[in-house]
Amino acid sequence: AFCSCNSLESITIPDGVEEIGKYTFNGCRNLKQVVLPRNLKVIGFGVFYNCNSLESIVVPDSVEKISEYAFGGCQSLKQVVLPRNLKVIGRGVFCDCNSLESITIPDGVEKIGEYAFSGCQSLKQVVLPKKLKSIEYGIFYDCKNLESIIIPKCVEVITDKAFCNCKSLESVTILNSNCRIEERAFMNCPSLLPE
Repeated sequence: AFCSCNSLESITIPDGVEEIGKYTFNGCRNLKQVVLPRNLKVIGFGVFYNCNSLESIVVPDSVEKISEYAFGGCQSLKQVVLPRNLKVIGRGVFCDCNSLESITIPDGVEKIGEYAFSGCQSLKQVVLPKKLKSIEYGIFYDCKNLESIIIPKCVEVITDKAFCNCKSLESVTILNSNCRIEERAFMNCPSLLPE
C-alpha cells in the first residue's frame, strides 16, 4: 500500500487494525515515526523492511507474532520495546539493524527465527527469554560488538553458526548443563577463550 513511499515521514495506524500485511511500508526510507494500533496482533512479512530512518518502535502488548524480516535493514533503529505477550519472533526480524545496541526479549517468547539479529553490528546487550528452547542458525551472526550472553536454562541446543563472527564475544554463560552445542556455533569468535 505504501511500499517505497519516500515522502512518508510519520504514520499513526488506527486502533481496530489487527494485522499489517506484508511489505506495507517496505522501503519507506524517510519514515521516522510509527504509532501502532492497540489491538494489533500480527506484524506481517517485511512490513518495515529497509525503513532506514525509523529510529524507535513500541510494539503494543496485543502483538503475539512479528513475522519474517519485519524490521530488517532498519539501519537507524536504536530503540525497540517488545510486547509482553509476544510468542514468536520470525526469521531475520531485526537483521542488519546497525544502530540497535540492546534488546530485552520478553519471557513469553518461545521461538526466535534464524538470522533474527544477524548483522546488528552495534548490538552489545541481549536478554534472552526464559522459555526459549533453541538458539537458531545464525541468530547473532556477525554481531561484532556483542560482548556477553546468558543462555537460559530451557535452551536445549545452540545451532550451527548461531554466534559466528561475534568478534567481541568474551563471555557465554550456559545455564543448562545438558545443552547441545553444534560444531560451528561459535565459529570465528576470537575473544572467546576456553576456561
